[in-house]
Amino acid sequence: MLKQLLVPDVDHLSHLHHKVSHGHHDDDIIIVKRNPKLAELAVFRRHEYDSNHTHPVLDEPPVVNGTHNASGCPTVHVVDFFGQSLALTGEPLCHWLTKPFRMADNHFVMYGSEMALLYDVVVDPSLRGSGPQGGEEMDQVWGQDEQKEYLMIQYGFFTMQCKSKPMAKFGQRDHLNSWQQALRCVDDIAAVKTEATVAGLTIAIQRYEYVNFYHTMTDYFNAFLAMLAFNQHPDAVTILWVDAHPRGGLDEVWEVLFGKVLRAGRLPGPTRFSALAWAVMGYNSPLSQHGRESVPYLEEFRHFFLSRHGVDGSRKLNCTSLSFLFIWRRDYVAHPRNKGGIVSRKIYNEAEVLKAVQSAASPADRVRGLQLDALPMKEQLSIIVDTDILLGMHGAGLSHTLFLPPHGALLEFFPTYWSQANVHFRRMAGWRGLHYQTWENIESENEKDNMMTFIPPQVVSDMVRSARNSICSGR
Repeated sequence: MLKQLLVPDVDHLSHLHHKVSHGHHDDDIIIVKRNPKLAELAVFRRHEYDSNHTHPVLDEPPVVNGTHNASGCPTVHVVDFFGQSLALTGEPLCHWLTKPFRMADNHFVMYGSEMALLYDVVVDPSLRGSGPQGGEEMDQVWGQDEQKEYLMIQYGFFTMQCKSKPMAKFGQRDHLNSWQQALRCVDDIAAVKTEATVAGLTIAIQRYEYVNFYHTMTDYFNAFLAMLAFNQHPDAVTILWVDAHPRGGLDEVWEVLFGKVLRAGRLPGPTRFSALAWAVMGYNSPLSQHGRESVPYLEEFRHFFLSRHGVDGSRKLNCTSLSFLFIWRRDYVAHPRNKGGIVSRKIYNEAEVLKAVQSAASPADRVRGLQLDALPMKEQLSIIVDTDILLGMHGAGLSHTLFLPPHGALLEFFPTYWSQANVHFRRMAGWRGLHYQTWENIESENEKDNMMTFIPPQVVSDMVRSARNSICSGR
């Protein structure tokens, strides 16, 4: 068992992690392996294999106990994050790593009521239920019922070595409950015939609104948290989609963020996974918990997302030359149930509001209006990190608030038929400490045909001046 080390406070963790990573600690405490290919630390317990089976234990990064750490987390775990030591003291990671619930001879480890890690588990795609495999081109599935895109997995879809099924209970409406019901126990997992094996950590995800940038962002963030919790390099992580959605515009982002992406419906046959994490449901993500005062690791997530796309996010505030971006919402086809591509919450007078921004800007400022979702993700990110003040109607594209510079501002607009109670992006801005303003239309005559809203130009110019004063005050 890994011994606990006392340190006076979190500030000493970086020094400790440096000593551990260079082998200067007694190896009775921690064994460190270096993967030359990834130049990444992989930390194992001294007894690297359980006495009853042969899977490596990867669910606990190095642990340091201290009664004086400011976070209040009773057990501090440390991981290597892009060459820097990162203490996992924020929630839900603190709770997950402090109180894991181990079942089935350590083959099944539950974290809170939100996530689980299974070792040596076989996934049988023949038991996914009837319906499409997933990954079809849009023109092959026009009008497809959305329910067909959710697997109705049967008993035995998951198989693991255990004497009795782990009695895991997840949230009331969490699909992980149906996954647990589909879990089959066998005496010897090695006796189960398989067609392929996937080594390392695989994160199994059931996506819901798979082409919506906000909801997909919750899945990206959940996978990122799992990657941190299990101390894995992104290149070493496989993503398994346990759904049957057709190809979508955000699929390629997964392939950039992580090492490999698989679809459960397209596995070659029963496939053995050495470590399979059942990921947090997207609707249960910290990003979806709008009552939270804070969400940890958002800046680390920003660094991860940008660096995986090769985008430099180090822009500094220069109040003599600000950059403004208005995101346009325009009709486009995203999924097979909206062949006409009709989108709501569009701006009726785009050219006019853009001139209003220019009227409130200085001659050296840059003002742009773009339909971001028509661009590749790397290009979107490159534009966002070069933006100081972001403006747009409420919509998934404002998830880019997570990637604005730390000094940035968000100006959000609402039509009469969409309430400001939808605080998704207000919360993102608040969690990151960004300036935020909002406007909601209350005049019916401002609502136009084709779900377009007229925004008074004076409203825009006034908001821009206020945002500029806010982010540049005292500079």
